[in-house]
Amino acid sequence: MPKQKDEDRLRARIKHASQQASSKQYTSIHSTAHRIHTTKRNAPPPKLSEFQTVPGAWPDDTPPSLDPQGLENVVPAADIEEPGKLKVKAKAKRYLDSDAPLLSWRDKHREEYLDHIMMSEGRGQMFTGTCSGCVSEQAVYRCQDCIGLPLLCKQCLLEKHTDMPLHRIQEWKDDFFHQTSLRELGLEIQIGHRRLPGDRRECPFREGTRGSEGFLVLGWNGIHIVNLFFCGCEGAPEKHLQLLDIGWWPASYKNPQSAATFECLHNFHITNLQGKLAHTDFYRSLEQISDGSGLTSVPDREAQFMTMMREWRHIKTGKRFGRAHDPTGLGGTQEGTCAVPCRACPIPGVNLPENWHQAPASKKWLYSLLLAEDANFKQKARARPNDHRDVPLNPGWGCTVAHKPYLEEMAKYANQDEISHCVGFSAIWNANNKKTKGLRATGVGAVTCSRHEVIRPNGLGDLQVGERYGNMDYILLSAIIGCVLALIVISYDIACQWGKGFRERMKKMPQHLHLREDIKLKFKVPKFHLPAHVEKCFAPYAFNFTEGVGLTDGEGIERVWSSLNEIASSASMMTAGGRWDIMDDHCNHWNWRKTVLL
Repeated sequence: MPKQKDEDRLRARIKHASQQASSKQYTSIHSTAHRIHTTKRNAPPPKLSEFQTVPGAWPDDTPPSLDPQGLENVVPAADIEEPGKLKVKAKAKRYLDSDAPLLSWRDKHREEYLDHIMMSEGRGQMFTGTCSGCVSEQAVYRCQDCIGLPLLCKQCLLEKHTDMPLHRIQEWKDDFFHQTSLRELGLEIQIGHRRLPGDRRECPFREGTRGSEGFLVLGWNGIHIVNLFFCGCEGAPEKHLQLLDIGWWPASYKNPQSAATFECLHNFHITNLQGKLAHTDFYRSLEQISDGSGLTSVPDREAQFMTMMREWRHIKTGKRFGRAHDPTGLGGTQEGTCAVPCRACPIPGVNLPENWHQAPASKKWLYSLLLAEDANFKQKARARPNDHRDVPLNPGWGCTVAHKPYLEEMAKYANQDEISHCVGFSAIWNANNKKTKGLRATGVGAVTCSRHEVIRPNGLGDLQVGERYGNMDYILLSAIIGCVLALIVISYDIACQWGKGFRERMKKMPQHLHLREDIKLKFKVPKFHLPAHVEKCFAPYAFNFTEGVGLTDGEGIERVWSSLNEIASSASMMTAGGRWDIMDDHCNHWNWRKTVLL
């Protein structure tokens, strides 16, 4: 009876405390990513442990286990303050799988992964001894590129790969898989011969490669040698066109002996543009995919691969800019028409109102063009013996200047001496003292829009000897040919000196480069470069004191260099035409990414 009375008394105390707590409130404070929240809440009922000792219960201040395996099972206790006082929200439950996924994977699954990888080195747990296709013959072959790595007999393997001749094949022999090929198993590829669906008959006049030589194909999964036969019927397309029809790019248009798949060229093209991977590194990776040990001799077609890539870039450029639908074709392409323009800069007839030129003086700044010009001396180019024979495939079509007239004009400025004593850095002070021995170009000059960092059409050219005014004038004028806007604001780190006499120097340039007299030019110095100038340059050349430019800093072109400099090493060793073509391609890639991510 005394025990029963004690329990009744305890229940009464708990009930009384709960009634008191429910009539009071406390403030709960918790935070999210960027804010702190306070909430008025009713106090919860007190715990039993506050009125009676519970055997085996953890005290509220007991720290969680330090064992990583036990973290996911630990729920930190929530301390409840007296009614009316602040309460700090308890820590959330820890989940090792999300908080430390690699640690969880290492402890739970890595042994299983290793076992499954080792299993794939053998015939697998599903092996029954017979072909998974016909279920009658002994299965000793498998394809590394087919899903599931099925084991097949020779006949089923060849039938399955009639239209997949570049898959990699292995043969089970001497208790492990040996590398073999569909060619060694007898697969022959017939192309160009027109026949009805399902007709597998060979061309009676076929011409091809049989025996030890074979036909070499660069694919996404390595370097392959195949038995290839061309159609020799009357009226059949030429051999290089028969290859194009099946998605293989010929290395030569005369009696081709090697090719690359469209997929291989496309994959490298994207990898080169995004990751700046060099041709040589990509080709070496294909060799290692074909034979990771390096013990097997693989035919060297790196030079042919580079030729195919130049052709691929050129044709893709023409396709993307609509040259296939123009009656004049690629041959009728005009200068600067294959460059991705800046869609945010003012373009009359495209993104400006019809009466933009009638805007009042207080609104004219809306229709001004802001440009940035700079030189980059990391983009050097070594002189090559066959430079004179290698011409660009896109002569001035894209972001680079038309090089033949450009170089002819620059020959007039061989002894130009425009030294400035304004700035502390050496942009012009060392202009004629740059190391030029063995170099075809000491760097490049470029023009971009200041606000959006898009390279202008015909806005990039080589520098022969330092940062001469003649080079920079020509590149700027090429980039604004046909401009009809009333105001152009030009940012250049030496604008305080270069801007002086610009109009007079322009008159010595070819007539088609001349600006209209009614176009007003403002020369400014980028904000980061301005402190290096003398004090008298600060006010007149500061963006902060210029009306209509907003928060433009003029340094956007420096961010363009950060991307293009990643190809400086590989481009410096290219011949003249190849270097200009790849610079054009990378500039257009930069412009396109800027366009879609604005």
